[in-house]
Amino acid sequence: MKPYQLIANWKMNPQDETATLELAQGLYALEKNIWVAPPAIFLAHLFKKIPGMILGAQNMSAQPAGPFTGELSGAMIKNSGGSFVILGHSERKQFGETDSTVCEKIQQALSLDITPIVCMGEKEYMKDTNELQWEWDKQISTLFSDISPRAKLYAVYEPAWAISTTEGTLGSAPVQHIQRFHSWFRERFSYPLLYGGSINSESLPSFQFLPLDGFLIGSASLQLAQMQKIVTIIKDF
Repeated sequence: MKPYQLIANWKMNPQDETATLELAQGLYALEKNIWVAPPAIFLAHLFKKIPGMILGAQNMSAQPAGPFTGELSGAMIKNSGGSFVILGHSERKQFGETDSTVCEKIQQALSLDITPIVCMGEKEYMKDTNELQWEWDKQISTLFSDISPRAKLYAVYEPAWAISTTEGTLGSAPVQHIQRFHSWFRERFSYPLLYGGSINSESLPSFQFLPLDGFLIGSASLQLAQMQKIVTIIKDF
């Protein structure tokens, strides 16, 4: 079995320190190589309580410091025990985040030796290959401009229409769709490529033969029973 990187994106969950620690300890006991992105307020607490766990943030500012109310700097993440950050998640678009801003955040993270987990993908389901590739080309021309092809980062194919918490979701992307993206991406970059979008124990088996390097897991990562099934399935890949 090849090693797969699993990253748990807890989004705005859990709601208190006790539940957060309990879930994190459960995941760490299950599989020590699961990276966890909890709400930022719990980052330092988990780092102190579970020193071996790889922790990160769900977003960060493109600015190093200054008068930016409500923002989280890369230094804050690092000083709280975070070693990676999820950037460009489709749910951030509702706050006006652009690909240009995400590119600035990638650069800021890399300058601090924080590993960026860069999400990309189309907003709406498209069947036409030319239309899809035009959309993807447009994204990468901005996202990865001025980023070294040897940079330490992970890319995530995360089409917004496939995310389980998105209104009107179509479920996880069809295997052929992900394969198409992988082929297109590999012609341009060698960054490790993950998939995110309605990942759970029911959808995961269909991805067994795809040449992916891991998965970004959302709501399913909040359920230990689901994560136990996911880890078991991946061990059989």
